[in-house]
Amino acid sequence: MIETLVAWDHTVFHYINTVWTHPALDWFFSNWTDLHKTPVFRFGILPVILLIVFWRYRWKGLAAIPFVAIAVGFNDGFCGKILKAYFERARPPLVGIEAIVRAPHYGGYSFPSNHASNMFCLAVFVGIYFPRARGIFLTIAALTAYSRVYCGVHFPSDVIAGALIGSFVGWGAAQALKPLWRRVEARVGRAQAEDARHV
Repeated sequence: MIETLVAWDHTVFHYINTVWTHPALDWFFSNWTDLHKTPVFRFGILPVILLIVFWRYRWKGLAAIPFVAIAVGFNDGFCGKILKAYFERARPPLVGIEAIVRAPHYGGYSFPSNHASNMFCLAVFVGIYFPRARGIFLTIAALTAYSRVYCGVHFPSDVIAGALIGSFVGWGAAQALKPLWRRVEARVGRAQAEDARHV
């Protein structure tokens, strides 16, 4: 059974990483996979995202940011510090199979994928509090997960497990923090109503 799963993992990895490829996809996914680590994202894209969040949801959107940070921070530590240390799975370039590495930065163990897990945690968490944003966040999470295999630094099972774990943590964190969020939401609503009366 394990041998069958490993064979499937390697076969699907081979197709995504070396067969179903194109120069345009090489460029896109190699830049997409670690976009959040670049100065372009931190000083260009992120401020624009925050402005859009404020424009669309006002202070309610900005008030949600610490909640998102708690959920994703917990998930990142759980996957990166606990699960990866437990499974100690080597990444594809280190197990003797053909792998084209397109990711600029990677290290540590392979299972599960923190990129996939964190992004699905984020998508599910945000989707519960802001349902209209669910689709775009899930799309971003799926592209990020796929990019990890395409760029040769994770097996398909790494990103599938990461997506499932992140989704579960995101859902659980949303439920656990919901009572506190309702109080924050009510306070923000009262403040906005008060500001509107003074305009």
